[in-house]
Amino acid sequence: MANERLDKFRKDKTRASLKTYSNKLYYGVIIYIDDHFVELNTHSNVVERFELAEVLFVDEGNRE
Repeated sequence: MANERLDKFRKDKTRASLKTYSNKLYYGVIIYIDDHFVELNTHSNVVERFELAEVLFVDEGNRE
């Protein structure tokens, strides 16, 4: 289920907000997904990698 939502944002190149279970919120464009992690380009080509188990939700990142 989570992978399908993540994959939608990756295909659409939509800026997304990604919240982790540690309650940190990140904004960026999803650039890579596999069965275990997602990579998010947050800004200025800074890529952060998140374990899927740590991701709480992903949504459109219209708020800046």
